[in-house]
Amino acid sequence: MKTAGSIQSHAGDRRRHFLASVRKHRLHLIMLVPVLAQFIIFKYGPLYGVTLAFKEFRILQGITGSPWVGLANFRRLFTSFDFKNVFVNTVSIACLKFVFGFPAPIILALALNELRFPRFKRVTQSISYLPHFISWVILTGIFMEVLSPSRGPVNALIKMLGGEPIFFLGSPRYFRSTLVVTGI
Repeated sequence: MKTAGSIQSHAGDRRRHFLASVRKHRLHLIMLVPVLAQFIIFKYGPLYGVTLAFKEFRILQGITGSPWVGLANFRRLFTSFDFKNVFVNTVSIACLKFVFGFPAPIILALALNELRFPRFKRVTQSISYLPHFISWVILTGIFMEVLSPSRGPVNALIKMLGGEPIFFLGSPRYFRSTLVVTGI
């Protein structure tokens, strides 16, 4: 039968073993500090903002001073006239991006791997990766100009071939596919 003293000595042994292990691996634990800090700041910190979904936010009162409304914001969202349309658009765009956006870089990589001219291959790789270094705002402006129905080169080509200009970003018929293609 264990006595209170033997239980305390066992707990003391475990504590000493733990502290010895911490001392032994202190450099590894120090290397964990930036990772844990980054995780807390950028993963757990923003979760505080989720409370805004349950409040009637008033900018002058801030997050903590704004009154709680519970699920009222969600009721208003789900009973909104446009909810079904917005939901269907969101799901269909996500599916299109998955179906076409997922294999596109793989196909490009395989095609680039088959190129025989190394210089052309490097230039093509650089050009294809360039949009990752440009702001989304600038890319959006570029695509708005390129796809413009009045002065965009895409519609100029369509006009030269005898077609009518298309308002790609304003037409419900073309918006989803335009969004997926520009994303790729």
